[in-house]
Amino acid sequence: MAAPDEIVFGTGGLRSAEVFQEAWRAGYRRFDTAVYYENDGELFAALEACGAAGEARVVHKVQPHRAAEQFERIIRPRLGGRPLDTLLLHHPALFVLNARPSALMRPWGELEALVERGLVRRIGCSNAGASFVEYLCDHAAVKPAVNQVEYHPWRRDDELVRRCRDRGVEVQAFSPLGSGRLPVRETAAVRQVAAQTGRSSAQVCLRWAMQKGLVPVARSADPAHMRDNRGAREFSLDDAQMRDIDGIGQTGIAWDDPAKRGCLSGTVTADAIRVPNRARFALRSLVHYVAVGIFLRRAARRAARSAPAAR
Repeated sequence: MAAPDEIVFGTGGLRSAEVFQEAWRAGYRRFDTAVYYENDGELFAALEACGAAGEARVVHKVQPHRAAEQFERIIRPRLGGRPLDTLLLHHPALFVLNARPSALMRPWGELEALVERGLVRRIGCSNAGASFVEYLCDHAAVKPAVNQVEYHPWRRDDELVRRCRDRGVEVQAFSPLGSGRLPVRETAAVRQVAAQTGRSSAQVCLRWAMQKGLVPVARSADPAHMRDNRGAREFSLDDAQMRDIDGIGQTGIAWDDPAKRGCLSGTVTADAIRVPNRARFALRSLVHYVAVGIFLRRAARRAARSAPAAR
């Protein structure tokens, strides 16, 4: 499980090595990325430039199609021989058109093999509903250590969090501030608590998530905001302030798409994986399927370009 009051630096949508170096200088020691973000080259280069590659812990994500190949061809060449801290299935219910549990267990088995080889320390999921987490806990040789879900004062699934934590699964909260898509920080209750504590609205949202036992994944390209976010580790909210934020009536989803909805709402039984809105989910799966092929071809071209220098 994560250390108390830890904040992961989210890199989604960011491609600047200087930003990642600034995050390290601001005190972040855990970083979140994904093959789908196409920014891990900049991230690992930035950590190497800071002399931080051996100390920083990176949470990486692959799609559940050719998962081990994504790791071997895209991620592993950038690790400098070190193991990866955490590897997640980004959307664990994707590519389930055969609607059988093997569609989940096959890529999970590929991740388990990476753990057994000492290449990855922990494995888990992103956007996994309770059914997927519990199925893996009951059937996998290596249990999931992490589940990443969208969580903020406008988007709470406390039952999912409870069921993950009951199984010893660390819950990481992405978009804890609404990801710039939702005005979560402008909510009256959040601003009121910020005034009471003398803290920023961002710090209040992050602190609220921490006190619920979650690990926020906070993203910013602004060094001042990076430092401000880390200030959420320096104070506490009282019970009344927590209840005020819990009572916020606004709802909203920052990242609302068929892939995430299907993974969160789908169910796994001994016979089948079922997802809602199957047609749209299948279309979105096809997009990810094509993307994985593109990412792997790019990795092959990079390897080919570097081969002469290696010789």
